[in-house]
Amino acid sequence: MTFLHFAILPRHSSFDYDPSSDQYGCDFKLTVGLKSGETTVFQYVRDYPFRFPAGQVENVRKNGIAVQDIVPVAQGKFKLTVLLQNAVGKEFSLFEKSLDVPVETGPAELTEPFIGYGLQEAPEPDYAPYKLAGRRILTDPRATINRADTLVYGLSVLRLPPDLWAGGTVDVAAAGTMSGGKPVTLRTITLSETEYSPTLTITGETPAVDLRPDYYELTFSLKNAAGRVLAATEANFILSPVAEVPRAVILHSTVPESRAFLFDYGLAVQYDQSGDAARAEEAYRKIQRDHPEFEEGMFRFANFLVRAGNNTEALEIVELFAASSNFRFDYFLIKGLALEEKGAWEEALANLLEARKLYGGDTRVLNALGGCYYRTGKKAEAREALNASLRLASGQAEVRALLERIEKERPEDPPTAFD
Repeated sequence: MTFLHFAILPRHSSFDYDPSSDQYGCDFKLTVGLKSGETTVFQYVRDYPFRFPAGQVENVRKNGIAVQDIVPVAQGKFKLTVLLQNAVGKEFSLFEKSLDVPVETGPAELTEPFIGYGLQEAPEPDYAPYKLAGRRILTDPRATINRADTLVYGLSVLRLPPDLWAGGTVDVAAAGTMSGGKPVTLRTITLSETEYSPTLTITGETPAVDLRPDYYELTFSLKNAAGRVLAATEANFILSPVAEVPRAVILHSTVPESRAFLFDYGLAVQYDQSGDAARAEEAYRKIQRDHPEFEEGMFRFANFLVRAGNNTEALEIVELFAASSNFRFDYFLIKGLALEEKGAWEEALANLLEARKLYGGDTRVLNALGGCYYRTGKKAEAREALNASLRLASGQAEVRALLERIEKERPEDPPTAFD
């Protein structure tokens, strides 16, 4: 699974004062979206409230507040959009990035590296931003360190074959602008020093005191036993001459290992929305196998199965949650759609009407109602439902075509076949 780690640092953050607690604070809302072309394939919102004592105001104001997060990303090309909103002052910051997540097969490749100023042991079984192999890389959103820091880096080798692991290396070199871009080798990492894995995560560190203050490009070169470069990647950082580099307050959340199935769910949704049915089903079935109690995921899977024509299994899944008070709209909608596809028009109508009581503004409900009413000879009711759907979304050509057909028929004419 490929994770994207990111940080966003507003240029300025306002905060309010609460005299009852003698604390300052602000409330951030993080909205993360992934697009494939013009289609949004994944989106989530996370809140980050922050409170601090009055004595820290100047420090927070000077150093800033950054938010870090981690998100799983499916294979393919996407555009990432990160929006950070501060309720205080109605401030917002925007970060966009193009992503190209490689497929599972192909030659070995290096991921985009992390650059930091220190390492923190993090043995807890959880997932956190910039955490690799049980240690968190302490990152600076400004990519700035000083000579008292330790230059820390981490990255992964993807699709690593055993023979390359046995004899391969990753060479780490730094090139400063004041040296004319001439690289200086900092370290050679022997891959076999780390236990083999097809996705091999490696970290390293170099005392920054060994470098002169400058703007640097840090280059990582994957080489085979013969010394041939097979892949390369780079990252930039600033080595500051000042004795103390301002460090932003970092807000981040962690995901315990017991909730890691949410990452599988995120991938399932992304593949589903991208039209990759095979990978979507694989991810959904992993959730079904490991966490069948996860209602949101199971209802989403059932919806996927209806669209895939597997109506029998979709009905079996939603019936497992018939007594649950959650996702009642989805329960009746999926049952109605699946029963419609199976030709059980009257039973489908009963469920679709229950769904409409809960939420009448869904075109899927209205279109299915229109189809079921038409097939059962209730043409007036079919017209009402289809017209309601077109008022919500006028560009539905198939719905408009069915409505025009109904309006041309006499009330006593039997329904004709349609898709």
